[in-house]
Amino acid sequence: MSKPTAPSGLSAGAGPSILHELPGRLRVGLPALRDPDVSRVALEQRLGSLPGVRAARANRRAGCVVVEHDGRPATRRGVLSEIEAWHRAPEVDSLPDPDDGPDGVELAASGLLALATPLLPPRLRSVATAANIAPAVFRGASTLITQGLKVPVMDAAALLMLTLGRGDHQAANTTAFLLRLAEYLEHRTERRSEDLLKRLLAPVPGTAWVEVDGELQARPAGELASGDVLVVGPGEMILADGRVHSGAATVNESVMTGESLPVGLEPGDAVRAGTTVIEGRIHVHAERVGRETGLSRISSYIEEALRNPAPTQRLATEMADRRLGYTLALASGVFLWTGSVDRLASMLLVDFSCALKIGVPVAFRTAMKHSAEAGAVPKGAAAVESLGRADTFVFDKTGTLTTGNLSLSGVHTLDPRDWPEDRFLAVMASLEEHAQHPIARSIVDLSSFRNLDHVSHTPVEFVVAHGLRAEVEGRAVVLGNRHFLEAHEGVDFAAVEDRIAPLEAEGKLLVFMACDARLVGFLAFEDAVRKETREVLKGLRAAGVQRLVMLTGDRRGPAEALGARLGMDQVIAEVEPEGKAQVVSDLQKRGYRVAFIGDGVNDGPALAQAHVGIAMPKGTDLARATADMLLLREDLRTLLQARKIAHATLERLQNHFRVAMTANTAIMGAAGLGLLTPMASATLHNGTTLALLAESLMGASVET
Repeated sequence: MSKPTAPSGLSAGAGPSILHELPGRLRVGLPALRDPDVSRVALEQRLGSLPGVRAARANRRAGCVVVEHDGRPATRRGVLSEIEAWHRAPEVDSLPDPDDGPDGVELAASGLLALATPLLPPRLRSVATAANIAPAVFRGASTLITQGLKVPVMDAAALLMLTLGRGDHQAANTTAFLLRLAEYLEHRTERRSEDLLKRLLAPVPGTAWVEVDGELQARPAGELASGDVLVVGPGEMILADGRVHSGAATVNESVMTGESLPVGLEPGDAVRAGTTVIEGRIHVHAERVGRETGLSRISSYIEEALRNPAPTQRLATEMADRRLGYTLALASGVFLWTGSVDRLASMLLVDFSCALKIGVPVAFRTAMKHSAEAGAVPKGAAAVESLGRADTFVFDKTGTLTTGNLSLSGVHTLDPRDWPEDRFLAVMASLEEHAQHPIARSIVDLSSFRNLDHVSHTPVEFVVAHGLRAEVEGRAVVLGNRHFLEAHEGVDFAAVEDRIAPLEAEGKLLVFMACDARLVGFLAFEDAVRKETREVLKGLRAAGVQRLVMLTGDRRGPAEALGARLGMDQVIAEVEPEGKAQVVSDLQKRGYRVAFIGDGVNDGPALAQAHVGIAMPKGTDLARATADMLLLREDLRTLLQARKIAHATLERLQNHFRVAMTANTAIMGAAGLGLLTPMASATLHNGTTLALLAESLMGASVET
């Protein structure tokens, strides 16, 4: 290993220094990394996001980071510069990084001692064995004092029996190595699952290029402000939410949307922090920076998620702890009956807690990772479990089952000779272009699409919440709803009653136009059903959901017609905003496990009341804060995917319970009958635990 150096770009002293370097590989000492409040994951992600960097691994205990890169001088300089920038202002993680457990050096030393024990002189053998088992014995004693009877206590007792009771240093050292190996692999597995989840959506600090008076200035992400113009080129990450000011680029938005295909962006298009430019160059007008960005808000979800254990996780811990008492009682009984220290030690090395205590949280975190990758971020393991167990899904109609945006579904002219369709539309658009509501924009967009000419008219008179008036070619033209035209303008609707009644029954919104108090035509608008809605509802039934409910404030007739088309089991219409939570509560009282999906401010109480509340991506801040899960895409298939993942996770955990109980009971029985040595008992038990851990970590990425 080369002598530590502090080359150009790295500070000397307590700062970062190169400990070792090979072509394409750097090992840099970072004393600040030993601070437990500093985020190791944030450092790894900062370095891993740099162009040319293949991997970055930070070791808190050793106080160093290893970076593998493409060997180019520019990449090396970028790595050292980023490390120096991190050293000046290291990110503090409010969520502690998982403990690394025993490091590789300790593990290797323990393994070598187990092999060399028979070759050592008796006195040296005793001293080396005592040093090897001492950490486990001290941990067991500390655990007994502070927490009571737990797994470390049993392990310590078994090691002491092998050493003091039998004087079998070979068995003690081998068993200590196996325990250390299991702990090392368990910690590595837990760390990997947690890191994958934290890296998935964690905000990426970095440096942005900001245009100031026509010149580019490098500015840390933490110093960006709303209104800054960021210049982002190929391979660079966008560090603010905003809009493209100029330029064009293709962008990878998979971290936010789950969509793997690049997206083309032009001036006016929205951009999201955390996405990466693939090709092209854009100037981005920053609107939200730092903790205000969507990515940062989702990161808060992640932090809260890792603190919220699922009921199954808590139950697994309680069950595992209770079984320690059974293990101790059974092992003691066998010892009193047989007087065999070997059997006692072999049985004490078997416990039911490892596979349950570690395997369950790893399985849930893996499910959370898969779910987030699919576009649905759960707030915690409890949200995953509740989603997997939910048998009733309640959908707020507008903005959930439907797009929430009114679209034109029909143009109806009543006098085609005097008012052909193009002229009818041109007049409506010419008047509506002065209004700001969505319906007006839709009419104007349709007229523009058809290249219709503007029609001259007198100044438009607006009648709030009703419609508008103007004169066109000397004739009085009125636009608005039926009530306005009929009650205020004296327009007769008798001749078109049969024509408009079916449309109103379907829940369509009708905008009428009259000329000189005579109805000449109308437009029909609808809140269009999402194209994937029927597919998702069918998929939810196939995934075990028993009841589908639509909740809406719409009139009963149109609501029930839509519910019938979608195949809903129940439609609850004309619901006041404050009544939504009561509907959810009533379903819960009838024994249903309810998932509620909504997006509005008035959905907040229902989202909180449900067993699992799910907010749409364009939902209000209140809805997102109240919900247990946030969808990242305007696509209900993300909900279906999340449900499949959650359901598969619960099934997997049930299998884990059965396997863990069966395997460990068999090992315990064999140990009690004297068929297993302590080493064999530890090997089989830890092998079962690690196999279940590996299966939990892989999880199930359900394909649509």
